[in-house]
Amino acid sequence: MIKRIKKLFNDKSRTRTHSSNTGEEYPKTPKGLPEDKASAGLNMYSGFEVKNEDHPNQVRNNQAAARYFRRMTQDPTVNGSLQMYNAICKMAKWHSEAAAEISDGDWSEEEAHRHLELLDSFVCDMQGSLQDLMSQQLDMLVHGFHVSVPQFKFRQGPEQANAKRRSKYNDGLIGWQYFKAIDPYSVYRWDTPRGEGYSNLKGINQQTLSGERIYIPRDRALIYRTTAKNDSPSGESILLGAIEPWLEKVIASNIELVGLERNLEGVPVFDVPASYLREDASVDQKSIVQYLKKAGTSLKFNNQTYMLRPSDRDDKGNRFIDIELLSTSGTTRPESARAIVESKERLIAESMLSQFLKLGSSSGSFALSKDMSDLFILALKPCVEHFRDVMNDEAIPALWKLNKLDMKYMPRIEFSGLEKDDVAAFLNSLSQVANANLIVPSKEIQKEILERLDLPSEEAGQNWEEVERLREDLAQQIRDAENKAQAISGAGSGKDTNTNNSKPTGGVKNKQGTPVSDIISNN
Repeated sequence: MIKRIKKLFNDKSRTRTHSSNTGEEYPKTPKGLPEDKASAGLNMYSGFEVKNEDHPNQVRNNQAAARYFRRMTQDPTVNGSLQMYNAICKMAKWHSEAAAEISDGDWSEEEAHRHLELLDSFVCDMQGSLQDLMSQQLDMLVHGFHVSVPQFKFRQGPEQANAKRRSKYNDGLIGWQYFKAIDPYSVYRWDTPRGEGYSNLKGINQQTLSGERIYIPRDRALIYRTTAKNDSPSGESILLGAIEPWLEKVIASNIELVGLERNLEGVPVFDVPASYLREDASVDQKSIVQYLKKAGTSLKFNNQTYMLRPSDRDDKGNRFIDIELLSTSGTTRPESARAIVESKERLIAESMLSQFLKLGSSSGSFALSKDMSDLFILALKPCVEHFRDVMNDEAIPALWKLNKLDMKYMPRIEFSGLEKDDVAAFLNSLSQVANANLIVPSKEIQKEILERLDLPSEEAGQNWEEVERLREDLAQQIRDAENKAQAISGAGSGKDTNTNNSKPTGGVKNKQGTPVSDIISNN
């Protein structure tokens, strides 16, 4: 028996690891590289991540956190802030950029432009837009992470009945059909060797509501995270700092609602004879006490509000059973509860950097609101950049490999228009610089001005080129006229203009005596 037990313990095939279902060990370091035995130190047990003690108990594991954070999104302050995040991120304007030229001697601009047009067609052919995909990815703000799986299709024309083959194009390439969002609550565990983090993640184990377990390889999943802290694959929710004020707000709101329902300024007190409260009280007396207890706890201000009490009095005219409110001096309870609720709402907004939404309810200057809103947009920019990087580093390369396209011509997506510029201040500064003759108006400056004003710039650019051509033609005509006038003047004086060492007379002048060439150069 002892030998059999030792054999079991020495059998490495039975050893349980923190890796995938296959029990694969941590990959060995290839020869020639320094051996790495360091660990990320995550609280990862067989793929189940448990957050550290600095997280509240309600959100220390993935499933509990998903339920809790979803409850918090129903809060008006949280929901309004998230809606603001979503609206501002949708303001980003997406465009594609061709691959940068490499100095290997084998580069074709035409091929790079063809690949650029291919990416535009892939984006145009999928369900939804990049703005919709960006909005879907913002779910990571609530849960700390978001997982989406690209769904592919063959591009075999619009007449195909099968959605996996239907496309606007008929070139036989593989394109995106849509990006399937994975519910964070269904993420069962992370497949990481030795309990490592995001850097060594090999896949995701998903469990559906029906109990089915699905394995998603890492190269099929796009994982968005709010932070790379501790190399955690689950990131960190932006609602983490709002948990405590949210709980306190819920308690204060309940107190406020109870006060409004009862329309009270204190605690209801029932005066009954002492004999009703004794243990040897009669059954009728005890039933009256139970009735009063139930009436005190269920007393509310609505269309069924009433209170029934006996009219019996003693010899001195006092009621046997009387009702009054026990209240304290000073601020009433509903007012105190409302003040607490408002303070907690401000704390929640501050934790999400959206405190400017609460300025109108109390006080605040325009300058302060502008600074806070600028900070809010500045905090949003990394989210959009993270989405761009995941698409450029994972989604687009995977699509290019499926189509066996040349990777050196692979284009990228970029965004613009997220910056919140003060157009009036920009135009004022530009006008002052132009009046000081520090800059010369150009096509590029005009294009920048029109883009900041959200006006069309393509046709204006063509008009500018026409103006530039007319200006050059006019300048050339003036130069020819000046040369002709100098030649006539030299011939009339009998001197050779080529040997004349005197200074030029200034050429053709206007009525005020200013040379026309100076006017053209100044304009």
